[in-house]
Amino acid sequence: MRKDMGHKGKPAAKFAMKTKLRLLFTEGPPTLPMTGLTALTLVIGLTILEILLMLPVLELSERLKAWPARASMVYVGGYLLFRLIIMLSVMAGDRYLPERSGEAKRGRVSGIESGIRVEVVHEGLDKDEGLVVSEVAPSRPKPFSRWLTEAVLAIAIVAGFRFLYDLTLGAWLLSIFPENEAMLEAFEFLMQSPLAAGFYVLILAPVFEEFLYRGVLLRGILFKGFSPAYAVVISSALFALVHLNMLQGVHAFLLGALLGGIYLKTGNFTIVVLGHMISNLIVWLQG
Repeated sequence: MRKDMGHKGKPAAKFAMKTKLRLLFTEGPPTLPMTGLTALTLVIGLTILEILLMLPVLELSERLKAWPARASMVYVGGYLLFRLIIMLSVMAGDRYLPERSGEAKRGRVSGIESGIRVEVVHEGLDKDEGLVVSEVAPSRPKPFSRWLTEAVLAIAIVAGFRFLYDLTLGAWLLSIFPENEAMLEAFEFLMQSPLAAGFYVLILAPVFEEFLYRGVLLRGILFKGFSPAYAVVISSALFALVHLNMLQGVHAFLLGALLGGIYLKTGNFTIVVLGHMISNLIVWLQG
């Protein structure tokens, strides 16, 4: 059985929370190697769990309908609590290192190939089974100037995509498929408290969705040894699936593929979150 080895051949220690937070703002959250079916099962399970846990929140919001702003804040607060629990649960885990999925056998793992920037600094043989054991360490953070350049370019690409989509494919789909009445009602309900609605649309939704779909699922599929293209397509398809309507689903798939490509190119989780925020901001400003 393969062993994780730390410095000087000692068992690798678990990541401290401080280190996990630093990695979260660079490469992303902890994840596990997974297949597309595993990712689908995870998304379905989380969706069902979210629906069940939100039922009491919806009931409470209904009781507060005489105070629309409060009802909206309770609704957003419920989503915030649920998603914080999920994110903290994930952050409590420890990532599988790339060598478990065979990635480190090539000697060096790049952000484009695996979604995690690590360098193999030591290789040896397990005395019992003769397997390659690698000591890995996170690469040094990028200079701020390079991060800023990549962030600005990514934001410009996402904004350009959003405007182009609205003028072409989005307009065509809107002429064929009616807007989802339930989604419109939900948005109107949120807008009873502009502060709560802004927090949900511009912060909570982008952060959680990127945490799950690019941070956990895309990287988890990569760690399993699948190709970057496969990981992007599967994670984007699952992102589209949870929107449950054609208009949002098509856009979600294309946006997810774009953000997945940006992540593979930059290896930086924060940049894709900013890109998602900009996309939602454009929708918000369009009303």
